[in-house]
Amino acid sequence: MKIEFEPLTNLDLAQFGCSILKLHPCSLKAVLKYEGGEKEDVIVGYIAIEDSPFNLISTENDSEEIKDYKNKFNNIPSFLLRKIYFTEEYRYRGDLENLFYKVVSELPFKSIVWYRPSIMGNGVGLIEQIGGFNPIPYNIEPNVLIFSLQC
Repeated sequence: MKIEFEPLTNLDLAQFGCSILKLHPCSLKAVLKYEGGEKEDVIVGYIAIEDSPFNLISTENDSEEIKDYKNKFNNIPSFLLRKIYFTEEYRYRGDLENLFYKVVSELPFKSIVWYRPSIMGNGVGLIEQIGGFNPIPYNIEPNVLIFSLQC
């Protein structure tokens, strides 16, 4: 048995009762492969990225510094971390540690991965395990956390 990372599709997600309209091609699944075909391959984890940019809206009350920050932020490509799943058996074994980094290595340099903890559900604990997600500066949007790829 060995674990391999492969592209994630909506057909794969259908096994888990979901689909994502704008599933980004960098989305990956971790598949437990049985040598010799003795058993069917099993998905033991996946990370689904949606091609959905996050935009910060400027308001009249914003200082020039914040307006400037929002404009710069909006010009950076951003991608929504839509869903994350690891089976409990493989969550702490170390086999899936590189899955997130493999996913983000496929995204453009100088981009942002974002998510809303309030809609992530059970995935929040997995994201905290990965680490590296931070609030947006200036407390502009407290319900969104971002992971920056060298921004």
